[in-house]
Amino acid sequence: GLSKAVRERCRELSFEAPSLTAQAAREEKLQVIEDILVEKDPPSLSHSMATGEGFRSLVSVPLHSRGHLVGVMTCFTNTPRTFSSRELEFHTTVGQLFAVAIEKARLFQEVREALRLREEFMTAAAHELRTPVTTIQTWADILSRMEEGSMRQQKGLAAIARSTRRLARLVEHLFTAVWMAPGLPKLERDRLDLKALVTERVKSLSRTTENPIYLETGEPTIVDADHQRMGEVVAHLLENAIRYSPPSGPIEVRLSCEGNRALVSVSDHGPGIPPDRQPHVFEPLYEPLPSGAPGYVGVVGMGLHLSWQIIEAHGGHIWLESVPGEGSTFCFSLPLEREDPPSTSACEGGLKSGPHCRTL
Repeated sequence: GLSKAVRERCRELSFEAPSLTAQAAREEKLQVIEDILVEKDPPSLSHSMATGEGFRSLVSVPLHSRGHLVGVMTCFTNTPRTFSSRELEFHTTVGQLFAVAIEKARLFQEVREALRLREEFMTAAAHELRTPVTTIQTWADILSRMEEGSMRQQKGLAAIARSTRRLARLVEHLFTAVWMAPGLPKLERDRLDLKALVTERVKSLSRTTENPIYLETGEPTIVDADHQRMGEVVAHLLENAIRYSPPSGPIEVRLSCEGNRALVSVSDHGPGIPPDRQPHVFEPLYEPLPSGAPGYVGVVGMGLHLSWQIIEAHGGHIWLESVPGEGSTFCFSLPLEREDPPSTSACEGGLKSGPHCRTL
């Protein structure tokens, strides 16, 4: 190998440096010296390195990626050598592999920097928005409960209150996303009855929507999970289904067990999502439908992205099944923690509507 002094000296070379490496960069083509001690007018820097390090032959390969020079690979031998065309082709191939690795490392650094800037922006935005949104929401709620003002004014205030509540949820989602940003979120795990959690969330949201929500479950389904975070996941999926469902359109929620995993699905009968957009639905602030398309309601906010992060942190899996024009089903699975074999033959709760249980 080369001495530390030479490695440091050659780590960065100018294009005008008197070396074979710089020459390969300038001309962007393979450079070969078979014996530098007998070479006529060898690059002075390469010659001094050769006499100091004891090598005789050199091959310098320019590294290209996407049509741009990203570096130079130089190989040495300590004896004179006549390189065959096959050997030079091998050097070129290895150089191409190095070029790809360098480009990937550069892109990785760019992505990391972009993520860092995004996290800084989200942190600043969340902090700056939280106080004014809370103030607007508080006064909108107070004014909407006052009897003074016309019916039109009351409706306007109610609309403001609804919008500020939605904006407040988005701000809270931003805070959660910032909290998760350095890595997977810290979870407070405990034994959790997923059936009880899903049932409670369905009952809670059923009181606030005109869309009937049908729940189909089996026996208590125990998982090792964070109660608060899993409640957020179920709420996000239900709110998303309500948002994209037509007025009074039914929503089906199913809880079952497959092997050693619990499976939860939330289905709507909305517009569905085009196949080319489905891989991106768990990205933050993504538009699942093109602007102006039937059923378009804007971006999905942060809920689906946060759900993906939470499920992944639990060692689970979340995915989408959707047919345009027929609706969407969001599913997630979690590892089971139960002693008895799962059973999904019964529909609990006593409220039956055909094969489903309807929770009001």
